[in-house]
Amino acid sequence: MDNFGTWWESLSGIYRFFWSASIITSVIFVVMVILSVIGGDSDADADFDGDGDAGGDADMGGGMMSYILSFKTLMAFLLGASWTGLSALYQGWSIFAIALVSVLSGILMMALMAFLLSMFVKLQHDSTLEMSNTIGASGVAYVTIPANGGTGGQVEILVNNSYKTFEAITDEATPIATEEPIVVADLLEGNVLLVRRAKAIDGAEQEQQLSWE
Repeated sequence: MDNFGTWWESLSGIYRFFWSASIITSVIFVVMVILSVIGGDSDADADFDGDGDAGGDADMGGGMMSYILSFKTLMAFLLGASWTGLSALYQGWSIFAIALVSVLSGILMMALMAFLLSMFVKLQHDSTLEMSNTIGASGVAYVTIPANGGTGGQVEILVNNSYKTFEAITDEATPIATEEPIVVADLLEGNVLLVRRAKAIDGAEQEQQLSWE
């Protein structure tokens, strides 16, 4: 600590300013990243605006502006500007050059963060849309699905023109064996699919049609 105090006292005001800004913004930025990873936060202060169609395209007008003005992008700006300015300061650049390169670096970092945030939320939106499209899809049991809501089963179904594997359960009284045809009946909490045998679904539909006749 004595060495740190001596070193700190030896710095001029502008060096202290850039070192303080760099350290503080770095700590805040790291904490935000950690909280985002463990909490699944997708930038709660940024509004995502979809147009609601099947493509799930984002409104890149007001939507992108909300990312640019978010707290995370502000921290990205300060992070880029402070460390770049500190590096330029040690290189002996003029104050004007330091200020210019710091602002430009900060803007670049802010734009990069805004882009990453928009892509992350778009991926979440696409994933949600994909899961909603699983209802009614046909496929096969990939791993045997235990009877009466038992867990551990998996299915492989065709979603958005590609085969994908999902966790699944069934409410039927007998297990659904591997490679047995299934149909997705519902989407449950945690993105778990409720599936039934394809023939069981077909039989129920036939009985319903006969009752109507």
